[in-house]
Amino acid sequence: IFFIAVFVLLMTFLGVFYFTLYTSFTELTLSFIEIQYVGDRQGLDPGTSDIHAKKYRLSKEEKTLLLQSLDFKTDNSVKNYNLVLIDDVYQIQEETVVPFSMRLVNRFNQEKRYNVYLKNKNTAFIEIGNYLYEIMDHDFYYTHQGFDLYYKIKYLPTIELDKNIVFGIGNPEFNWRMKRYDGNMIQNNRDEVEINSPGKEETSLQLEREEDQIKILFNERPNEIAYTILNIDTNEEVEVGVFDEAESDFLPIPKLNGNYHYQLEVFWNKEISRKAVISFPIEISLPITFSVDHTTIFQDEIIEITANRAATMEDIIIEGDIATDIQWHSENQQLRTVIATNYHTDPGSYSIELKDLNHGKTHSYDVEILPRDYKTQYLTIDPSIEGRTRNQEAYEERDQYFAPVRKTSSENKYYDKEFLLPTEGRLTTEFGERRYVNDELTSYRHNGIDIAAPTGTEVLATNHGEVVFEREMILMGNTIVIDHGHGIFSTYLHLDEIQVDTGDWVEKADIIGTVGTTGFSTGPHLHFTLSYYDMPLEPGYFIIGKSYTKEEHYQIRR
Repeated sequence: IFFIAVFVLLMTFLGVFYFTLYTSFTELTLSFIEIQYVGDRQGLDPGTSDIHAKKYRLSKEEKTLLLQSLDFKTDNSVKNYNLVLIDDVYQIQEETVVPFSMRLVNRFNQEKRYNVYLKNKNTAFIEIGNYLYEIMDHDFYYTHQGFDLYYKIKYLPTIELDKNIVFGIGNPEFNWRMKRYDGNMIQNNRDEVEINSPGKEETSLQLEREEDQIKILFNERPNEIAYTILNIDTNEEVEVGVFDEAESDFLPIPKLNGNYHYQLEVFWNKEISRKAVISFPIEISLPITFSVDHTTIFQDEIIEITANRAATMEDIIIEGDIATDIQWHSENQQLRTVIATNYHTDPGSYSIELKDLNHGKTHSYDVEILPRDYKTQYLTIDPSIEGRTRNQEAYEERDQYFAPVRKTSSENKYYDKEFLLPTEGRLTTEFGERRYVNDELTSYRHNGIDIAAPTGTEVLATNHGEVVFEREMILMGNTIVIDHGHGIFSTYLHLDEIQVDTGDWVEKADIIGTVGTTGFSTGPHLHFTLSYYDMPLEPGYFIIGKSYTKEEHYQIRR
Protein backbone atom coordinates (compact mmCIF):
# COMPACT_ATOMS: atom_id res chain seq x y z
CA ILE A 1 0.00 0.00 0.00
CA PHE A 2 2.88 2.32 0.86
CA PHE A 3 4.53 1.81 -2.49
CA ILE A 4 1.26 2.30 -4.28
CA ALA A 5 0.73 5.58 -2.39
CA VAL A 6 4.25 6.76 -3.27
CA PHE A 7 3.69 5.82 -6.88
CA VAL A 8 0.40 7.73 -7.00
CA LEU A 9 2.04 10.77 -5.39
CA LEU A 10 4.94 10.59 -7.84
CA MET A 11 2.62 10.35 -10.85
CA THR A 12 0.55 13.19 -9.46
CA PHE A 13 3.71 15.28 -9.06
CA LEU A 14 4.83 14.43 -12.57
CA GLY A 15 1.37 15.30 -13.88
CA VAL A 16 1.39 18.60 -12.07
CA PHE A 17 4.95 19.20 -13.35
CA TYR A 18 3.88 18.39 -16.88
CA PHE A 19 0.87 20.64 -16.87
CA THR A 20 2.43 23.49 -14.88
CA LEU A 21 5.98 23.51 -16.16
CA TYR A 22 6.66 21.09 -18.98
CA THR A 23 3.85 22.47 -21.14
CA SER A 24 3.94 26.01 -19.77
CA PHE A 25 4.97 29.11 -21.74
CA THR A 26 6.17 31.72 -19.30
CA GLU A 27 9.04 34.16 -19.17
CA LEU A 28 11.05 31.38 -17.51
CA THR A 29 10.16 28.53 -19.86
CA LEU A 30 9.88 30.26 -23.24
CA SER A 31 12.97 29.36 -25.27
CA PHE A 32 12.42 31.00 -28.66
CA ILE A 33 9.79 31.91 -31.19
CA GLU A 34 9.67 31.30 -34.92
CA ILE A 35 7.92 33.76 -37.27
CA GLN A 36 7.01 33.24 -40.92
CA TYR A 37 5.06 35.30 -43.45
CA VAL A 38 2.25 33.15 -44.92
CA GLY A 39 0.41 35.52 -47.26
CA ASP A 40 0.28 35.81 -51.02
CA ARG A 41 3.99 36.76 -51.06
CA GLN A 42 3.21 40.20 -52.53
CA GLY A 43 5.59 39.67 -55.42
CA LEU A 44 8.33 38.22 -53.22
CA ASP A 45 10.86 35.99 -54.92
CA PRO A 46 10.56 32.46 -53.53
CA GLY A 47 14.26 32.55 -52.73
CA THR A 48 14.09 35.63 -50.53
CA SER A 49 14.64 35.20 -46.84
CA ASP A 50 11.54 37.29 -46.11
CA ILE A 51 9.22 34.31 -46.70
CA HIS A 52 11.19 31.73 -44.68
CA ALA A 53 10.63 31.05 -40.99
CA LYS A 54 13.09 32.87 -38.74
CA LYS A 55 13.99 31.97 -35.19
CA TYR A 56 14.22 34.67 -32.49
CA ARG A 57 15.27 34.56 -28.84
CA LEU A 58 13.46 37.21 -26.89
CA SER A 59 14.58 39.60 -24.20
CA LYS A 60 12.70 39.66 -20.91
CA GLU A 61 10.77 42.75 -21.99
CA GLU A 62 9.85 41.15 -25.31
CA LYS A 63 8.66 37.98 -23.59
CA THR A 64 6.45 40.06 -21.32
CA LEU A 65 4.86 41.91 -24.26
CA LEU A 66 4.27 38.69 -26.18
CA LEU A 67 2.73 36.77 -23.30
CA GLN A 68 0.50 39.71 -22.38
CA SER A 69 -0.86 39.72 -25.92
CA LEU A 70 -1.81 36.04 -25.58
CA ASP A 71 -3.76 36.48 -22.35
CA PHE A 72 -7.41 35.96 -23.28
CA LYS A 73 -8.87 35.37 -19.83
CA THR A 74 -11.05 38.48 -19.94
CA ASP A 75 -14.02 37.96 -22.16
CA ASN A 76 -14.38 41.68 -22.86
CA SER A 77 -10.95 41.81 -24.43
CA VAL A 78 -11.82 39.68 -27.47
CA LYS A 79 -14.12 40.11 -30.45
CA ASN A 80 -15.12 37.81 -33.27
CA TYR A 81 -14.38 38.84 -36.88
CA ASN A 82 -14.83 37.23 -40.25
CA LEU A 83 -11.61 36.28 -42.05
CA VAL A 84 -11.81 35.85 -45.82
CA LEU A 85 -9.29 35.12 -48.56
CA ILE A 86 -9.93 37.03 -51.81
CA ASP A 87 -7.51 36.61 -54.72
CA ASP A 88 -4.86 35.26 -52.34
CA VAL A 89 -5.15 38.36 -50.15
CA TYR A 90 -6.39 38.06 -46.55
CA GLN A 91 -9.12 40.49 -45.56
CA ILE A 92 -10.94 41.25 -42.34
CA GLN A 93 -13.99 43.46 -42.59
CA GLU A 94 -13.03 44.18 -46.22
CA GLU A 95 -9.63 45.53 -45.18
CA THR A 96 -6.35 43.89 -46.12
CA VAL A 97 -4.33 42.30 -43.33
CA VAL A 98 -0.79 40.91 -43.40
CA PRO A 99 -0.69 37.26 -42.20
CA PHE A 100 2.08 35.56 -40.22
CA SER A 101 2.43 32.22 -38.49
CA MET A 102 4.08 32.27 -35.06
CA ARG A 103 5.45 29.20 -33.29
CA LEU A 104 6.37 29.34 -29.58
CA VAL A 105 8.83 26.73 -28.31
CA ASN A 106 9.63 26.25 -24.59
CA ARG A 107 12.67 24.70 -22.93
CA PHE A 108 11.12 21.23 -23.06
CA ASN A 109 10.65 21.51 -26.83
CA GLN A 110 6.92 21.89 -26.47
CA GLU A 111 5.29 24.27 -28.94
CA LYS A 112 2.22 26.36 -29.62
CA ARG A 113 1.22 27.74 -33.02
CA TYR A 114 -0.79 30.82 -33.83
CA ASN A 115 -1.79 32.72 -36.94
CA VAL A 116 -1.38 36.48 -36.52
CA TYR A 117 -2.95 39.12 -38.77
CA LEU A 118 -1.64 42.68 -38.67
CA LYS A 119 -3.93 45.43 -39.91
CA ASN A 120 -2.69 48.83 -38.68
CA LYS A 121 -1.15 50.50 -35.66
CA ASN A 122 -4.28 50.14 -33.56
CA THR A 123 -5.42 46.68 -34.60
CA ALA A 124 -4.04 43.13 -34.74
CA PHE A 125 -5.78 39.75 -34.72
CA ILE A 126 -4.92 36.23 -33.67
CA GLU A 127 -6.48 32.98 -34.81
CA ILE A 128 -7.04 30.37 -32.13
CA GLY A 129 -8.93 27.24 -33.09
CA ASN A 130 -11.88 28.27 -35.19
CA TYR A 131 -12.07 31.75 -33.72
CA LEU A 132 -10.44 35.04 -34.60
CA TYR A 133 -9.77 37.52 -31.84
CA GLU A 134 -8.62 41.08 -31.71
CA ILE A 135 -5.37 41.40 -29.75
CA MET A 136 -5.69 44.20 -27.22
CA ASP A 137 -2.01 44.36 -26.20
CA HIS A 138 -0.47 44.27 -29.66
CA ASP A 139 2.70 46.38 -29.26
CA PHE A 140 4.93 43.30 -29.60
CA TYR A 141 3.79 42.61 -33.15
CA TYR A 142 4.47 46.14 -34.40
CA THR A 143 7.87 46.51 -32.75
CA HIS A 144 9.57 43.14 -33.11
CA GLN A 145 11.79 42.74 -36.18
CA GLY A 146 10.22 39.38 -37.01
CA PHE A 147 7.16 41.25 -38.22
CA ASP A 148 9.02 43.96 -40.14
CA LEU A 149 7.75 42.50 -43.40
CA TYR A 150 4.39 43.98 -42.39
CA TYR A 151 5.84 47.47 -42.91
CA LYS A 152 7.36 46.53 -46.25
CA ILE A 153 4.09 45.06 -47.55
CA LYS A 154 1.93 47.79 -46.08
CA TYR A 155 4.00 50.83 -46.91
CA LEU A 156 6.64 50.07 -49.56
CA PRO A 157 5.25 50.69 -53.05
CA THR A 158 5.48 48.63 -56.16
CA ILE A 159 7.08 50.63 -58.96
CA GLU A 160 6.39 49.54 -62.52
CA LEU A 161 8.15 50.54 -65.74
CA ASP A 162 6.36 49.45 -68.91
CA LYS A 163 4.17 47.15 -66.77
CA ASN A 164 7.23 45.36 -65.42
CA ILE A 165 7.91 45.57 -61.69
CA VAL A 166 11.23 47.29 -61.16
CA PHE A 167 10.88 47.96 -57.46
CA GLY A 168 8.99 45.89 -54.93
CA ILE A 169 9.33 44.08 -51.65
CA GLY A 170 11.35 41.34 -53.27
CA ASN A 171 13.73 43.72 -55.06
CA PRO A 172 16.78 44.31 -52.82
CA GLU A 173 18.69 46.52 -55.27
CA PHE A 174 17.11 49.87 -54.42
CA ASN A 175 17.59 51.86 -51.26
CA TRP A 176 14.76 52.37 -48.83
CA ARG A 177 14.11 53.03 -45.16
CA MET A 178 11.06 53.71 -43.03
CA LYS A 179 9.92 54.24 -39.46
CA ARG A 180 8.17 51.58 -37.45
CA TYR A 181 5.40 52.63 -35.10
CA ASP A 182 7.85 52.67 -32.20
CA GLY A 183 10.04 55.21 -34.03
CA ASN A 184 12.87 52.80 -34.86
CA MET A 185 14.12 52.70 -38.43
CA ILE A 186 14.12 49.67 -40.69
CA GLN A 187 15.86 49.64 -44.06
CA ASN A 188 17.57 47.42 -46.57
CA ASN A 189 21.19 46.45 -46.13
CA ARG A 190 22.66 49.64 -47.56
CA ASP A 191 23.98 52.56 -45.55
CA GLU A 192 21.67 55.48 -45.00
CA VAL A 193 24.18 57.88 -46.56
CA GLU A 194 23.75 56.13 -49.91
CA ILE A 195 20.09 57.09 -49.97
CA ASN A 196 20.84 60.80 -49.78
CA SER A 197 24.07 60.79 -51.82
CA PRO A 198 23.55 58.84 -55.04
CA GLY A 199 27.02 59.38 -56.51
CA LYS A 200 28.00 57.72 -59.78
CA GLU A 201 25.92 54.59 -59.31
CA GLU A 202 25.38 52.04 -62.02
CA THR A 203 21.93 52.53 -63.53
CA SER A 204 19.77 49.42 -63.74
CA LEU A 205 16.55 50.93 -65.12
CA GLN A 206 16.12 52.35 -68.59
CA LEU A 207 13.25 54.34 -70.01
CA GLU A 208 13.51 54.23 -73.81
CA ARG A 209 10.02 54.76 -75.24
CA GLU A 210 7.79 57.84 -75.14
CA GLU A 211 4.84 55.79 -73.92
CA ASP A 212 6.79 54.41 -70.95
CA GLN A 213 5.73 55.70 -67.56
CA ILE A 214 6.91 55.09 -64.02
CA LYS A 215 3.86 53.84 -62.14
CA ILE A 216 3.83 53.76 -58.34
CA LEU A 217 1.28 51.64 -56.44
CA PHE A 218 0.68 51.32 -52.70
CA ASN A 219 -1.23 48.83 -50.59
CA GLU A 220 -1.83 51.67 -48.16
CA ARG A 221 -2.44 54.89 -50.07
CA PRO A 222 -0.26 57.73 -48.74
CA ASN A 223 -1.41 61.23 -47.95
CA GLU A 224 1.53 62.82 -49.72
CA ILE A 225 4.61 62.04 -51.80
CA ALA A 226 7.51 64.48 -51.88
CA TYR A 227 10.00 63.76 -54.64
CA THR A 228 13.45 64.96 -55.60
CA ILE A 229 15.08 64.07 -58.91
CA LEU A 230 18.84 64.54 -59.17
CA ASN A 231 21.05 64.45 -62.23
CA ILE A 232 23.69 61.85 -61.34
CA ASP A 233 26.30 63.31 -63.69
CA THR A 234 26.07 66.85 -62.29
CA ASN A 235 24.61 66.04 -58.84
CA GLU A 236 22.13 68.87 -59.39
CA GLU A 237 18.46 68.82 -58.48
CA VAL A 238 16.44 69.00 -61.69
CA GLU A 239 12.99 68.74 -60.15
CA VAL A 240 11.50 68.93 -56.66
CA GLY A 241 7.81 68.64 -55.95
CA VAL A 242 4.91 67.21 -53.97
CA PHE A 243 1.74 65.46 -55.04
CA ASP A 244 -1.00 63.80 -53.02
CA GLU A 245 -2.81 60.52 -53.52
CA ALA A 246 -5.52 62.08 -55.67
CA GLU A 247 -3.18 63.59 -58.24
CA SER A 248 -1.37 60.74 -59.96
CA ASP A 249 -0.20 57.13 -59.87
CA PHE A 250 2.79 58.09 -62.03
CA LEU A 251 6.10 59.65 -61.08
CA PRO A 252 7.30 62.67 -63.08
CA ILE A 253 9.95 62.03 -65.72
CA PRO A 254 12.81 64.50 -66.41
CA LYS A 255 12.55 66.35 -69.70
CA LEU A 256 16.16 65.70 -70.70
CA ASN A 257 17.83 62.37 -71.40
CA GLY A 258 20.47 61.30 -68.90
CA ASN A 259 21.13 59.40 -65.67
CA TYR A 260 18.94 60.37 -62.75
CA HIS A 261 18.38 59.46 -59.14
CA TYR A 262 14.89 59.53 -57.59
CA GLN A 263 14.37 60.08 -53.90
CA LEU A 264 10.82 59.74 -52.59
CA GLU A 265 9.57 60.69 -49.13
CA VAL A 266 6.17 59.11 -48.66
CA PHE A 267 3.91 60.28 -45.84
CA TRP A 268 0.85 58.51 -44.49
CA ASN A 269 0.20 60.39 -41.28
CA LYS A 270 2.53 63.22 -40.40
CA GLU A 271 1.19 63.38 -36.85
CA ILE A 272 2.86 60.04 -36.09
CA SER A 273 5.72 60.56 -38.59
CA ARG A 274 4.56 57.66 -40.72
CA LYS A 275 6.88 57.80 -43.69
CA ALA A 276 9.17 55.84 -45.98
CA VAL A 277 12.14 56.98 -48.02
CA ILE A 278 12.78 55.18 -51.31
CA SER A 279 15.71 55.83 -53.60
CA PHE A 280 16.58 54.42 -57.02
CA PRO A 281 18.44 55.31 -60.25
CA ILE A 282 17.10 55.38 -63.79
CA GLU A 283 18.46 56.18 -67.24
CA ILE A 284 16.23 58.23 -69.54
CA SER A 285 17.09 57.55 -73.18
CA LEU A 286 14.13 58.69 -75.27
CA PRO A 287 14.17 59.77 -78.93
CA ILE A 288 14.83 63.47 -79.48
CA THR A 289 11.93 65.44 -80.95
CA PHE A 290 12.32 68.74 -82.75
CA SER A 291 10.06 71.71 -83.37
CA VAL A 292 10.63 74.40 -86.01
CA ASP A 293 8.50 77.51 -85.48
CA HIS A 294 8.51 78.76 -89.11
CA THR A 295 9.29 77.20 -92.46
CA THR A 296 8.38 80.26 -94.57
CA ILE A 297 10.02 83.55 -93.63
CA PHE A 298 11.20 86.85 -95.10
CA GLN A 299 14.81 87.93 -95.17
CA ASP A 300 15.67 89.34 -91.71
CA GLU A 301 13.42 86.90 -89.81
CA ILE A 302 14.73 84.10 -87.61
CA ILE A 303 13.78 80.44 -87.37
CA GLU A 304 13.65 79.07 -83.84
CA ILE A 305 14.40 75.37 -83.38
CA THR A 306 13.76 73.45 -80.16
CA ALA A 307 15.16 70.02 -79.33
CA ASN A 308 13.28 68.06 -76.69
CA ARG A 309 15.07 65.35 -74.70
CA ALA A 310 18.55 66.25 -75.97
CA ALA A 311 20.87 66.51 -72.97
CA THR A 312 23.79 68.16 -74.79
CA MET A 313 24.48 69.61 -78.21
CA GLU A 314 26.72 66.60 -78.88
CA ASP A 315 23.51 64.55 -79.22
CA ILE A 316 22.49 66.55 -82.31
CA ILE A 317 23.77 67.43 -85.76
CA ILE A 318 22.06 70.14 -87.80
CA GLU A 319 22.87 70.39 -91.50
CA GLY A 320 21.78 72.71 -94.30
CA ASP A 321 22.98 75.64 -96.39
CA ILE A 322 21.53 78.20 -93.96
CA ALA A 323 22.37 76.20 -90.81
CA THR A 324 25.87 77.56 -90.17
CA ASP A 325 27.55 78.55 -86.90
CA ILE A 326 24.73 76.98 -84.89
CA GLN A 327 24.86 77.49 -81.12
CA TRP A 328 22.51 75.49 -78.86
CA HIS A 329 21.40 76.90 -75.50
CA SER A 330 19.55 75.24 -72.64
CA GLU A 331 16.19 76.73 -71.71
CA ASN A 332 13.36 75.22 -69.66
CA GLN A 333 14.95 71.75 -69.91
CA GLN A 334 15.16 72.02 -73.69
CA LEU A 335 17.90 72.87 -76.14
CA ARG A 336 17.12 75.88 -78.28
CA THR A 337 18.85 77.51 -81.25
CA VAL A 338 18.00 79.96 -84.01
CA ILE A 339 18.84 80.21 -87.68
CA ALA A 340 19.24 83.93 -88.28
CA THR A 341 18.77 85.53 -91.67
CA ASN A 342 19.32 89.07 -92.94
CA TYR A 343 20.09 90.96 -96.12
CA HIS A 344 23.05 88.65 -96.81
CA THR A 345 20.75 85.59 -96.96
CA ASP A 346 19.66 84.85 -100.51
CA PRO A 347 15.93 84.27 -101.02
CA GLY A 348 15.01 80.77 -102.13
CA SER A 349 14.27 77.21 -101.00
CA TYR A 350 16.45 75.46 -98.44
CA SER A 351 16.43 72.18 -96.55
CA ILE A 352 17.36 71.59 -92.92
CA GLU A 353 18.23 68.18 -91.46
CA LEU A 354 18.19 67.58 -87.71
CA LYS A 355 19.83 64.33 -86.64
CA ASP A 356 19.32 62.47 -83.37
CA LEU A 357 22.72 60.80 -83.07
CA ASN A 358 21.82 58.48 -80.18
CA HIS A 359 18.85 56.95 -81.97
CA GLY A 360 19.95 57.28 -85.61
CA LYS A 361 16.93 59.33 -86.66
CA THR A 362 16.85 62.25 -89.10
CA HIS A 363 14.15 64.93 -89.25
CA SER A 364 13.99 66.99 -92.47
CA TYR A 365 12.34 70.38 -93.01
CA ASP A 366 11.93 72.49 -96.16
CA VAL A 367 12.34 76.24 -95.63
CA GLU A 368 11.33 79.04 -98.00
CA ILE A 369 12.96 82.47 -97.62
CA LEU A 370 11.06 85.29 -99.31
CA PRO A 371 12.75 88.49 -100.53
CA ARG A 372 12.39 91.81 -98.74
CA ASP A 373 12.44 95.13 -100.56
CA TYR A 374 15.18 97.16 -98.87
CA LYS A 375 15.31 100.91 -99.27
CA THR A 376 18.23 103.03 -100.48
CA GLN A 377 19.62 106.04 -98.65
CA TYR A 378 21.81 108.88 -99.92
CA LEU A 379 24.05 110.65 -97.41
CA THR A 380 26.24 113.70 -97.78
CA ILE A 381 28.94 113.98 -95.15
CA ASP A 382 31.74 116.45 -94.55
CA PRO A 383 34.90 114.87 -96.02
CA SER A 384 36.85 115.97 -92.93
CA ILE A 385 34.54 113.91 -90.68
CA GLU A 386 34.85 110.95 -92.99
CA GLY A 387 38.60 111.29 -93.00
CA ARG A 388 38.84 111.41 -89.20
CA THR A 389 36.51 108.46 -88.57
CA ARG A 390 36.74 106.11 -91.56
CA ASN A 391 40.42 105.30 -91.73
CA GLN A 392 42.80 102.42 -91.16
CA GLU A 393 43.33 103.26 -87.49
CA ALA A 394 39.56 103.25 -86.90
CA TYR A 395 39.11 99.89 -88.59
CA GLU A 396 42.02 98.33 -86.67
CA GLU A 397 40.59 99.65 -83.40
CA ARG A 398 37.15 98.21 -84.28
CA ASP A 399 38.63 94.80 -85.16
CA GLN A 400 40.76 94.70 -82.00
CA TYR A 401 38.28 95.83 -79.36
CA PHE A 402 34.74 95.66 -80.69
CA ALA A 403 34.69 92.66 -83.05
CA PRO A 404 35.50 89.96 -80.41
CA VAL A 405 32.84 91.14 -77.96
CA ARG A 406 29.85 89.43 -79.61
CA LYS A 407 31.55 86.11 -80.32
CA THR A 408 30.49 84.54 -76.99
CA SER A 409 27.27 84.96 -75.05
CA SER A 410 25.92 83.94 -71.67
CA GLU A 411 24.35 80.50 -71.34
CA ASN A 412 21.64 82.19 -69.28
CA LYS A 413 18.72 83.83 -71.03
CA TYR A 414 18.28 87.28 -69.50
CA TYR A 415 15.77 88.93 -71.81
CA ASP A 416 12.01 88.73 -71.79
CA LYS A 417 9.85 88.56 -74.90
CA GLU A 418 9.18 92.23 -75.63
CA PHE A 419 12.13 94.53 -76.38
CA LEU A 420 12.01 98.27 -75.91
CA LEU A 421 12.74 101.01 -78.45
CA PRO A 422 15.72 102.57 -76.66
CA THR A 423 15.02 106.27 -77.31
CA GLU A 424 12.46 108.77 -78.59
CA GLY A 425 13.01 110.50 -81.88
CA ARG A 426 12.60 110.35 -85.64
CA LEU A 427 13.46 107.15 -87.51
CA THR A 428 15.84 108.24 -90.24
CA THR A 429 17.33 104.94 -91.44
CA GLU A 430 15.77 101.49 -91.58
CA PHE A 431 17.53 98.17 -91.19
CA GLY A 432 19.23 96.79 -94.30
CA GLU A 433 19.23 99.97 -96.34
CA ARG A 434 21.84 100.37 -99.05
CA ARG A 435 23.80 103.58 -98.68
CA TYR A 436 25.41 106.05 -100.97
CA VAL A 437 27.84 108.28 -99.10
CA ASN A 438 28.76 111.36 -101.10
CA ASP A 439 27.30 109.62 -104.20
CA GLU A 440 29.46 106.53 -103.71
CA LEU A 441 27.79 103.14 -102.99
CA THR A 442 29.11 101.58 -99.79
CA SER A 443 30.08 97.92 -99.61
CA TYR A 444 27.88 97.31 -96.58
CA ARG A 445 24.22 97.49 -95.60
CA HIS A 446 22.91 99.48 -92.67
CA ASN A 447 23.02 96.98 -89.81
CA GLY A 448 20.59 98.69 -87.45
CA ILE A 449 18.14 101.56 -87.22
CA ASP A 450 18.97 105.24 -86.75
CA ILE A 451 16.82 107.41 -84.49
CA ALA A 452 17.50 111.16 -84.68
CA ALA A 453 17.04 113.00 -81.39
CA PRO A 454 18.50 116.05 -79.63
CA THR A 455 21.87 115.65 -77.96
CA GLY A 456 21.38 114.55 -74.35
CA THR A 457 18.18 112.55 -74.98
CA GLU A 458 18.14 109.54 -72.66
CA VAL A 459 19.03 106.16 -74.11
CA LEU A 460 17.47 103.13 -72.38
CA ALA A 461 18.48 99.47 -72.22
CA THR A 462 16.25 97.59 -74.66
CA ASN A 463 16.07 94.58 -72.30
CA HIS A 464 17.72 92.97 -69.28
CA GLY A 465 21.34 92.02 -69.61
CA GLU A 466 25.00 92.56 -68.79
CA VAL A 467 27.12 95.39 -70.17
CA VAL A 468 30.02 93.62 -71.91
CA PHE A 469 31.56 96.60 -73.72
CA GLU A 470 31.71 100.38 -73.28
CA ARG A 471 34.33 102.50 -74.97
CA GLU A 472 34.90 105.60 -77.07
CA MET A 473 35.65 104.41 -80.62
CA ILE A 474 37.00 106.42 -83.58
CA LEU A 475 34.46 105.05 -86.08
CA MET A 476 31.45 104.30 -83.89
CA GLY A 477 31.88 106.99 -81.28
CA ASN A 478 30.85 106.27 -77.70
CA THR A 479 29.64 102.67 -77.82
CA ILE A 480 27.81 100.29 -75.47
CA VAL A 481 27.15 96.56 -76.01
CA ILE A 482 24.76 94.56 -73.79
CA ASP A 483 24.66 90.76 -73.74
CA HIS A 484 21.08 89.56 -73.23
CA GLY A 485 22.07 85.89 -73.19
CA HIS A 486 21.59 83.03 -75.65
CA GLY A 487 23.45 84.96 -78.36
CA ILE A 488 21.30 88.11 -78.41
CA PHE A 489 23.21 91.43 -78.17
CA SER A 490 22.15 95.06 -78.37
CA THR A 491 24.59 97.76 -79.53
CA TYR A 492 24.29 101.55 -79.07
CA LEU A 493 26.54 103.90 -81.14
CA HIS A 494 27.40 107.61 -81.38
CA LEU A 495 26.43 108.33 -77.75
CA ASP A 496 27.18 111.67 -76.16
CA GLU A 497 27.60 110.13 -72.69
CA ILE A 498 28.13 106.57 -71.44
CA GLN A 499 26.54 106.06 -68.02
CA VAL A 500 27.37 102.39 -67.39
CA ASP A 501 30.53 100.36 -66.91
CA THR A 502 31.56 97.01 -68.32
CA GLY A 503 30.24 94.29 -66.01
CA ASP A 504 27.18 96.27 -64.90
CA TRP A 505 23.83 94.51 -64.83
CA VAL A 506 21.00 96.56 -66.35
CA GLU A 507 17.27 96.10 -66.23
CA LYS A 508 15.05 96.87 -69.20
CA ALA A 509 14.47 100.65 -69.45
CA ASP A 510 17.47 101.55 -67.28
CA ILE A 511 19.23 104.70 -68.51
CA ILE A 512 22.59 103.71 -69.99
CA GLY A 513 23.62 106.90 -71.82
CA THR A 514 22.50 109.86 -73.93
CA VAL A 515 22.12 110.57 -77.63
CA GLY A 516 25.11 112.22 -79.30
CA THR A 517 26.94 112.64 -82.60
CA THR A 518 30.31 111.06 -81.84
CA GLY A 519 32.26 109.04 -84.41
CA PHE A 520 31.14 108.78 -88.04
CA SER A 521 27.92 110.77 -87.72
CA THR A 522 26.08 113.49 -89.63
CA GLY A 523 24.16 114.72 -86.58
CA PRO A 524 22.84 113.72 -83.15
CA HIS A 525 21.20 110.31 -83.37
CA LEU A 526 21.29 106.80 -81.91
CA HIS A 527 22.42 103.95 -84.09
CA PHE A 528 20.77 100.87 -82.52
CA THR A 529 21.58 97.29 -83.52
CA LEU A 530 20.21 93.94 -82.36
CA SER A 531 22.27 90.92 -83.38
CA TYR A 532 22.50 87.16 -83.00
CA TYR A 533 26.11 87.05 -81.90
CA ASP A 534 27.66 89.37 -84.54
CA MET A 535 24.99 88.79 -87.22
CA PRO A 536 22.75 91.90 -87.46
CA LEU A 537 19.01 91.28 -87.11
CA GLU A 538 15.94 93.31 -87.97
CA PRO A 539 15.12 94.86 -84.55
CA GLY A 540 11.47 95.30 -85.47
CA TYR A 541 10.74 91.60 -84.96
CA PHE A 542 11.83 91.94 -81.34
CA ILE A 543 10.10 95.29 -80.71
CA ILE A 544 6.79 95.16 -82.64
CA GLY A 545 6.83 91.68 -84.22
CA LYS A 546 7.53 92.87 -87.79
CA SER A 547 9.90 95.05 -89.78
CA TYR A 548 10.45 98.43 -88.16
CA THR A 549 9.87 100.92 -90.98
CA LYS A 550 9.44 104.67 -91.02
CA GLU A 551 5.70 104.16 -91.60
CA GLU A 552 5.45 101.88 -88.54
CA HIS A 553 7.49 104.32 -86.48
CA TYR A 554 5.21 107.19 -87.52
CA GLN A 555 2.10 105.25 -86.52
CA ILE A 556 3.61 104.34 -83.15
CA ARG A 557 4.66 107.92 -82.38
CA ARG A 558 1.28 109.26 -83.51
